[in-house]
Amino acid sequence: MARGIGHYPQTQLPGRPGNFAIAGHRVTHGSPFRKLLELRKGDQVIVGTGDAVYTYELDGSPRDLTVKPTDNWVLEPIPGKPQQTPTKSIITLTTC
Repeated sequence: MARGIGHYPQTQLPGRPGNFAIAGHRVTHGSPFRKLLELRKGDQVIVGTGDAVYTYELDGSPRDLTVKPTDNWVLEPIPGKPQQTPTKSIITLTTC
């Protein structure tokens, strides 16, 4: 994360069913998530890889959810629903 955005390796890759979770700083190390708190429900997050471009739609505003650093449930395949099997691709954005 010292050079940009980091992927939580235990989470899914982009475009695959499940939770693609990434983290980035808002203030330091290039501040890739500096405008995260300006995003709103319905906004799109576009992720490009070497092979494809994936578009995710936010189902809530990042301002509406604050978690503790120990709240690992946000990294589950379906956050908050550990017993369910994912059928769609979702994204989780984390910052401090």
